[in-house]
Amino acid sequence: MMTLTRLFWTLCLLGLAASLAACHEAAATDAPEGQKPASSQTAGGKADIYGKDDRHDYYESADPVLKQVADATAVLVRPFRVKDGDSPETRRLRDDTFAEEKNLCASEPYREQRAPGFCTGFLVAPDVLATAAHCVDDLADCKNTRFVFDFRYESADDDPTLVDADDIYSCASLLARQHDDQIGRDIGTDWALVRLDRTVDDRAPVSLRDRGVLGEGDWVGLVGHPSGLPLKIAPGGRVFDVSSDVYFSSDLDSYGGNSGSPVVNMITGAVEGIHVRGTRDFVDTEAGCSVSRVCEEVGDDGCGGNSAVRVGQFRPWIAPPAGSAGWVRAEGHGFEAHGDEWTSTVEVDASGSVDFVTVDVDTDVALPGDARVILEVDDRVVDLTRMYHGRVDLGGESAVASLYGAEVAGRWTLRLKGVNPESIHAWRLGVHRN
Repeated sequence: MMTLTRLFWTLCLLGLAASLAACHEAAATDAPEGQKPASSQTAGGKADIYGKDDRHDYYESADPVLKQVADATAVLVRPFRVKDGDSPETRRLRDDTFAEEKNLCASEPYREQRAPGFCTGFLVAPDVLATAAHCVDDLADCKNTRFVFDFRYESADDDPTLVDADDIYSCASLLARQHDDQIGRDIGTDWALVRLDRTVDDRAPVSLRDRGVLGEGDWVGLVGHPSGLPLKIAPGGRVFDVSSDVYFSSDLDSYGGNSGSPVVNMITGAVEGIHVRGTRDFVDTEAGCSVSRVCEEVGDDGCGGNSAVRVGQFRPWIAPPAGSAGWVRAEGHGFEAHGDEWTSTVEVDASGSVDFVTVDVDTDVALPGDARVILEVDDRVVDLTRMYHGRVDLGGESAVASLYGAEVAGRWTLRLKGVNPESIHAWRLGVHRN
């Protein structure tokens, strides 16, 4: 018996929250060039470092939204860096100083801080953490990683390397992972969802964008562990490229170690994506030490900004928590034969119209590439035939339009062709109402 495979299909409507998008555009327009919207803190620069270094330690930030995201953010470290602490309830993260790790010049900020981490992740469900796929190559690599919350300066004289043992988590499984490095670093998706060894009860998952689209010029912030340092908050980025459905690009101040960091919309507070790639962090000097590379703006020689994978790439694999406002759920069991197809039906009795839909199928085997999967309600039909890395690829077609606005109440049917129904334990429908 193969490991249980969980396949999510999400049919997401982009551009449906027109008034919200207009609000984003107005807020960005109202902010003078080089300054932040009123919801963020001081003015700053742009990324690898673009202009003024925009990073702050946790205690220096006055932004409550980014600090709340920080509470849900963890540093990824190897187990050998986790040592006994000052008591049975604590552990200490061991490593050289940042200056020793990178041979930094005396002018470089944070050079005396410890840098035990190699990537960042953030909670998207009580027991699920999102990060970049290149941070966890496979299950064995995931099992050889510890996910540590609250590695940060709570005050200027704090010792962030001393952490609570209860804030250290292990990898139970890889819920899902996609890394299209074979098609090029500038266009590939790069994300992973890690099932932690236990539920995180003392902090809330981040809020993810669930409708509308990110716009060019929107303000974004970054929360994470650049170069493996204690948590830093960088609120001063602008989005400059939204042409890809897979990722967007901004001029946030970021470094290696920020891979897996949440990129936050500074107006809504929702996470827009996972930071996955940037450009060169440091340059050598004639003095024989290294400094951060500073760019005046995107487009300077070698200064290409950085990219974040959109949340829509991985959101389909995250089941909304029970009792979430606006959600209606139903579960189907058993399939009936109808010629060469198998069907399973659930009845939904709820008011409202459809915003977007998730379908979750529990199966013992991956569905074959030539399988046909069709979802329908009354006379509305969506063909979910094409599969890509275990998920549906709508291929840019507007199939979703056939479900948007449908009545939630009705008979929902999942039709399968080319699939052994005995391999399917159950399927679950989730409908988000307008």
